[in-house]
Amino acid sequence: MNNIDVTKQKKRQEMFPNIAGYDKVRAEGEQIIDIIQRKEEYLKVGAHCPRGWFFYGDPGMGKTRLVKDIAEYVGYPIIEISSSDAIRRKVSIDEDVVNGFAEAKKIGKCIVFIDEMDKFAGYKKYAYEMTENLKTQKILLHELDEIKDFDDIIVIATGNKRDYLDDAVLR
Repeated sequence: MNNIDVTKQKKRQEMFPNIAGYDKVRAEGEQIIDIIQRKEEYLKVGAHCPRGWFFYGDPGMGKTRLVKDIAEYVGYPIIEISSSDAIRRKVSIDEDVVNGFAEAKKIGKCIVFIDEMDKFAGYKKYAYEMTENLKTQKILLHELDEIKDFDDIIVIATGNKRDYLDDAVLR
């Protein structure tokens, strides 16, 4: 390993102290941070800067931890939307989605973190919940459209299966 590799490795550990291994994931996290922090520079040269990401993979891979580390590093507050949190607070996930995005619009500069999005907005594999999930998906799409003019609202979602989600949700 040369000095550049060692320096990059050390930087990644400082950026993501809670992520063990997974150099590729850390590198992707660095890219997201760079886009968030230097968005104006990218726009000046004509680049398109994504304002949302979807992390997927098996449970326990550190998706949630990565989102929280990114938010901490860039200094953005997190507004979390999660079906398990909605159940715990005794509100519907639809209400949680609407309230979360309303709060994001008030704050402006924040990360809307949609945890386990495939569970409540997916439908391809969850046929028994299809009607409810399609309703939630429509609400989510509406809220995503509503924030298109809020440049400092970043949306990061996690899930286990990408193929459970419609392409419209992942746009």
